[in-house]
Amino acid sequence: MFSSADNVVSFSLDDVPVQHREAFIRDVCGRTQRRMEVSPHRDHTLKFDGTTVLLPDMMCTKGSVSLMAWERTAELMDDGNDDIMLSWNRGGSHVSMPGLGDFAARPAVPALLALDRRFSVPPKIRPGRWRYNSSVRW
Repeated sequence: MFSSADNVVSFSLDDVPVQHREAFIRDVCGRTQRRMEVSPHRDHTLKFDGTTVLLPDMMCTKGSVSLMAWERTAELMDDGNDDIMLSWNRGGSHVSMPGLGDFAARPAVPALLALDRRFSVPPKIRPGRWRYNSSVRW
């Protein structure tokens, strides 16, 4: 599950027993790594393959993930994290921010998200898997 380099973490849900995959993706990818609540889409098989490079004051992740919703909640904002996240997705993305409205990014167009505010990325229903090219957080 972990790379030989101390600053690189790679994992695939294929390495996690099926009965533990949803809890693993919620805890590791969602609450620990991204500091967001994640909700897998019930009509899609749960998949995640990713590699994260941990750098001083920054992490960079590349991988693919099945369709799921992401939400930066008030509880997770209590961490005092005022980082920003730059994310670009092959399939585009849709972000909803309370009080500011809804925003959409076309495929492969970057989205810049401030982690000191609430937002959600609802799943966009379409065939296939949602893939992200990269996510940089600092």
